[in-house]
Amino acid sequence: LAFNANSWISLVYGAFQGAKEYIESTISIGGASPIRALAAWAGILGDFEAEIWKKSAIDLPVNMFFVFFAFVGFAIGAFPLIRHLLINTISFLFLMGVAPLAFYFLIFKVTKNSFTQWLQMALANLFTLLFLNVFSALIFAYLFNSLITTNFYNQMANVTLSSIFFGILLNVFCSMAVQFAQQLTNVSLE
Repeated sequence: LAFNANSWISLVYGAFQGAKEYIESTISIGGASPIRALAAWAGILGDFEAEIWKKSAIDLPVNMFFVFFAFVGFAIGAFPLIRHLLINTISFLFLMGVAPLAFYFLIFKVTKNSFTQWLQMALANLFTLLFLNVFSALIFAYLFNSLITTNFYNQMANVTLSSIFFGILLNVFCSMAVQFAQQLTNVSLE
């Protein structure tokens, strides 16, 4: 291992990168990553706002409260998901950057525990991504099913309540995904 470290490192990096890409591509809503699903949700809310703005005449301020709270629901769910995905990406890059050092730690018995910790953190990274993708795909499937409507103006309350409910649900499930990954590997990524 010490004499052929570059080959081992590229092999491990390729394996982790392949696992990460597989998780991102297969376990998602319609083949789209959670970030693309968030963008689709924001697009639906943008269409909602445009229709309310266009069709409201006298009661525009009241109707804009519905739009505002729909975007608040989006923010409740989007920010934790983006934060966890960003932490996951940064920690993945850091872990792959220190992979050569981790493999050299495997050589000596005194430093073998450091390699084990590195491996647990790398697995926690993959499990976090897996759980985030599974949970967000489930939530986005139900969210898009509930937000698909032909007339946003007549269903303002439904769209707003759905956005708030699914935003809170996404927030809770993001925390659960990180907790599951941490409990499964006994490692905290933050």
